[in-house]
This record gives sequence, structure tokens and C-alpha cells, in this order.
Amino acid sequence: MLERSCKEARGRYAAVLAVHEWLRSEGVQPRNLTSNGDFVVGTVTVSAAEALLGAKYHTFAHGKS
Repeated sequence: MLERSCKEARGRYAAVLAVHEWLRSEGVQPRNLTSNGDFVVGTVTVSAAEALLGAKYHTFAHGKS
């Protein structure tokens, strides 16, 4: 059981490290939101997020009925 936990921890660490490296390569300074690294935060503009994620963001509003 301990061996499995260690392997999972190493795998999670490698995944978080890969995300940090990718963000840095794109000019984003990542930081961990939680002490155990479950969430990674980087502040970017909407246009930068669109370029990073290959997405287009829109604002929608529901009109009065």
C-alpha cells in the first residue's frame, strides 16, 4: 500500500511539474493555490488564455423576459 502511495505521489508531482513548465514556457508565472499543489494558478489576459488553450471566450447575458 505504501509503495502504491509513493508511486501515486511521484506521478502527481510529475504532472504538476509538467503544468508549471508548460505555463512558464508560455510566459505565465504559475503558483500553487493550495499547500499540497492540487490547484495551480496563473494570471493571464483573456486573449492569452485563448491562445494558450486554443479556445474562444464569449460573454453571454440573458435578456429580460
